[in-house]
Amino acid sequence: MPNASRKKQKERKERNIMRKSGSQKGKSPSRMIDERIKELGDWRGKMLSQLRTLIKQADPEVVEEWKWRGVPVWSHDGLICTGETS
Repeated sequence: MPNASRKKQKERKERNIMRKSGSQKGKSPSRMIDERIKELGDWRGKMLSQLRTLIKQADPEVVEEWKWRGVPVWSHDGLICTGETS
């Protein structure tokens, strides 16, 4: 896929993400994941943070999303991983 097409696809995903996160007072999914990590404050928050770091290292173009009423999700041309902590 040409770079211009990839850029447009990424921009569309980012717009969709912002729409999905609209119920959270306009916060970005990345910010909501930051907040979830902080609010957990135990081994789950630490593990979620480590998982997030590994995913971003493996795929710098990964898209962070906030779905299903509070589940961190990472995707890139499809679902990669969820960060359920309950």
